[in-house]
Amino acid sequence: MVWSHPWILLIGTALLATAFLRKYLPSSSLRYSSLVLLKHSDNKKIVRQMIAILPLLGCICLIIAVAEPKMPDLKTRVTAEGLNIVVLFDNSSSMEEPDFAWKDQEKISRKEAAKRVLMLFITGGSDNSAKQFSGRSTERGTDRIGLITFSNWPQTICPPTANHQTLRKLLENLPDADARDTATNIGDSVAEGVQRVTTSSGEKILILISDGEHNFDLADSGRKPLLPRQAATIASHYGVKVYCIDTAPIDSTVEGGNDRTSAREILQETAALTGGSYFRAGNGTELSSAMQELDQLEKQPYKAPVYRKYHSYRPICLYSALIIFLGWLVSICTRYRTFP
Repeated sequence: MVWSHPWILLIGTALLATAFLRKYLPSSSLRYSSLVLLKHSDNKKIVRQMIAILPLLGCICLIIAVAEPKMPDLKTRVTAEGLNIVVLFDNSSSMEEPDFAWKDQEKISRKEAAKRVLMLFITGGSDNSAKQFSGRSTERGTDRIGLITFSNWPQTICPPTANHQTLRKLLENLPDADARDTATNIGDSVAEGVQRVTTSSGEKILILISDGEHNFDLADSGRKPLLPRQAATIASHYGVKVYCIDTAPIDSTVEGGNDRTSAREILQETAALTGGSYFRAGNGTELSSAMQELDQLEKQPYKAPVYRKYHSYRPICLYSALIIFLGWLVSICTRYRTFP
């Protein structure tokens, strides 16, 4: 059982205890003669004592009703609307380069620009160019969003969840790339994202944010990473769409001074094989436009085990309090009425 407002129980208990002490604690009084010994014993005395505690029982029922006890139905999964999204975030050392044009010639790192726009995508609001994001929690439903960072190897930071507050905290505190995070492993990252996003029913998409090409390899043939084409084929098999956002500045080059034609082609091919889209985002305006287009994706119905149907006991407690108070009023106004 859970309580919607558990603090009400503490306040109500304190008030009842105070009222009880004021009524029953001994106080200064005058002695006077009593006729109690002349009274004959009858059942009315017991009934009157029971009637005296009815207001207390009514107040207890009211306090419980305000606190609202609820019992979750663990067997029922309700239908919600939303998308299952996993963000694949490139955390290689190249994303730390402070050469990304954000606003009014302001230069920030590619990683910081991607984090800012992702925050708007999750929570909603306006960006530097007055583009409006609706956010992923709306009246229509809530998306389940996960986060995977990758460089040499993918790392799941947050599995798909509807708890966007926790997701935002993890995104704000992403660790910086270290000296070993020099390569970009797109293939294994897409495969990891597919594994995470397919745990739930409904529409499944991956959002890949990267500024480089797949350039990670191992000499050990038994541990070779997946190629982007192989990972895209797996994603297509499971019905997962991959939307690729290329955050490399327009005048940037890949390692070795070569142009980025190969890197762009890899991202374009990955998106095309899965039915997704490729977005060129070389500055803040283009990056915001790409994320805003993804923000318009329609939510789809899905079975959400994180949402449970709760049975509230508030009506029962309110009706009980009403019956108790009515019974008390009828009793003290009729047969068991007392006079000073």
